[in-house]
Amino acid sequence: MESGSASDEARLAQAESLLGGRPDAQARKRFRRRLLLAVGAVLVAGAAGIVTALVFPDSSSPRRSGSSAAQETIAMVLSFAGLAVVVVAMVFLWRAMRRAGGWRAPHLALSRAQRKDLLAQVRGLRPADPARLPLTRNLALRVVGQRWLVLMSVGLCLNTAAQWISSPSAWRGAFTIVWVVFLVGAAPFIEREARRAQRFLAAHPPTD
Repeated sequence: MESGSASDEARLAQAESLLGGRPDAQARKRFRRRLLLAVGAVLVAGAAGIVTALVFPDSSSPRRSGSSAAQETIAMVLSFAGLAVVVVAMVFLWRAMRRAGGWRAPHLALSRAQRKDLLAQVRGLRPADPARLPLTRNLALRVVGQRWLVLMSVGLCLNTAAQWISSPSAWRGAFTIVWVVFLVGAAPFIEREARRAQRFLAAHPPTD
């Protein structure tokens, strides 16, 4: 039990060193490992997209599967709208992460149980620990910022829909439908979490 407590305290110290902008060696190592995992996941997703395109190629003619002028116009409008939404979302996401101290998230140094405990405090399910309030506030700021990831996904979904309309194919249609279903299911949950985090931040203003 004592070793577990010591390990938890060490993780908290690492998280607080990241929060203060002075990460120790262990915190930097843990952050790099998680960053590599995230980059690896992105690369795997990109490779999966390329493989899907090769396995299910479009049977398009020079005129893109005979799409009409109306289809091309709708696709162009959706594509530009999607690009605009992505750009706006990226700007707001960058501002949100900057407000939270950048992309080096301190809570990633914590164990899963510790992150769940902080998240429960952000959700108002547990009393806030005054000793860890800066760390919990930082997590709340990042939860609020996640809503811009939803907006970015909406923009990317619009772009995928535009490609489907312009060059119809089974895999593009299935991908677009799955993405829409995911957004419809995930967006309300993420917005609810963001509102909870906003209430936590309002109830626990910074002390400095």
